[in-house]
Amino acid sequence: METLDQEQNPLLQYLDIALRRKWLIVLPFCLAVAVTILLCVKLPPIYRSETTILVEPQQVPENFVQSTVTGSVQDRLNTISQQILSRTRLEAVIREYGLYPELQQTAPMEEVVNTMRKDIEINVEERPNRRGESSAAAFRLAYEGRDPETVQKVTNRLAMMYIEENLKVRETLARGTKEFLDKQLQDMEQELKKREEAIQQYRQTHMGELPEQMEANLRALDQLQLQRNALLEAYRTAEDRQILLEKDLAATPQYLAGAGPDQNELYRQLEAKRQQLTSLLTQYTEAYPDVVRVKKEISEIEQRIAAAGSGETHTPPQGNVPILNPEYARLKSQVESNRLSMENTREQLQGIDARMKTLQQRVENTPRREQELAALTRDYQTIRQSYDSLMARKLNAEVAENLETRQKSEQFRILDPPNLPQKPIKPNRLQILAMGLALGLGGGVGLAFAVDYMDRTFKRVEDLKAALGLPVLGVIPVLRTRESVLAEKKRRLALASASVGFIATLIAGIHFFVVKIDKLALAVTGLFL
Repeated sequence: METLDQEQNPLLQYLDIALRRKWLIVLPFCLAVAVTILLCVKLPPIYRSETTILVEPQQVPENFVQSTVTGSVQDRLNTISQQILSRTRLEAVIREYGLYPELQQTAPMEEVVNTMRKDIEINVEERPNRRGESSAAAFRLAYEGRDPETVQKVTNRLAMMYIEENLKVRETLARGTKEFLDKQLQDMEQELKKREEAIQQYRQTHMGELPEQMEANLRALDQLQLQRNALLEAYRTAEDRQILLEKDLAATPQYLAGAGPDQNELYRQLEAKRQQLTSLLTQYTEAYPDVVRVKKEISEIEQRIAAAGSGETHTPPQGNVPILNPEYARLKSQVESNRLSMENTREQLQGIDARMKTLQQRVENTPRREQELAALTRDYQTIRQSYDSLMARKLNAEVAENLETRQKSEQFRILDPPNLPQKPIKPNRLQILAMGLALGLGGGVGLAFAVDYMDRTFKRVEDLKAALGLPVLGVIPVLRTRESVLAEKKRRLALASASVGFIATLIAGIHFFVVKIDKLALAVTGLFL
């Protein structure tokens, strides 16, 4: 009964299974230990070098110079990272430092570049800015590789590439902004000139109808109206005088009687001079020298006629040359002169009426011209304001470009130089060994219990009772002879030899793949770490 109780203990059952299937536990365990030890020996050490790059703010206050490079540092850093991590840049670094020589022999360059991208790590440290938004204050750049010195050099080279690319990007953005503003300013300047020419042409076309000339036109109308009234009054007076002169002329005899040849000649001269005076007065004033001279000559001829004496008659003497009555000639001259003066006044009135009509039309057109000119001026002012704003931005862009050129703007600076790693960061050999032992032991135990579960033979009394449903009266132990014991030892020795040979062959195969295909070792390292 004691034996039966011991067999029913679960721990004893598990121990019995382990003893029966010990080779299924030992072989996977030994295999896992061998593979783990081989990996620990063959996996290459990986070193890591990192540097901290500080994002320095603009040295000149933004209140004085506004930078044309907008956007957050994080966005610009992402853009720079994409450029530096491009195939062209990384391939140049790989060839410069001779990185991944074994991988270059077995894989295309694209795969080598992808491997290097995985070995580069960038971590951004953020802090709140003045607006409360998070912005990059510094970032860490790290690179992993097999050789410590090469890792340090590559990290330093990548850091310098970030600094140079940042300067290049900022200068390019500042220069591009300035060139864009220059082009926009030239286009707007051309448009501004067109608007100015349009306004100038409009002013020339509608000269006299412009709003600022409204007051002058009204004053000119008032003056012309006064002149017109004065001329109308003078014309009416001339009309009345003309009627009286024509009436006196009709009552005055035309010829004189009893005049001699000399006196007759004087009358002819007097008539000629009066006609000359009338002609001159139509062109010149009373103070004109020729008018004064002719008047003097007329006065002298009249004095000579008066000295000679005269007699009046309405009928010219028979047989003599008719002598013109000087009074008649004087009246006739006055009639003609007054008529000419009336015609001149009439012409002046017509001229004034035409000018007044023109001014009146200008005054009536002024409101419409004011609206049209206001539309042209409004468009011109809008473009002018835009032009002035662009000019101010262009000047700021030039200063900002100068700021970028002199490296006084926001820039990257190495805060901590790349370190020379003293010990590898991976692989963690203790961790790999522990995981290998755990996996080997767990796999062996699991395999042993799985095989025992699938074995349907009876190994315990309880199994026999459960299968037959009959009581067990006794248990006969296995009787071993000397020959069976020797055969069992030979079998175990052969199995151990076969296991050692299998493990040795497996280790040799793994060693071959690890040595010849280093990529497999790196993949396994990544799997465990």
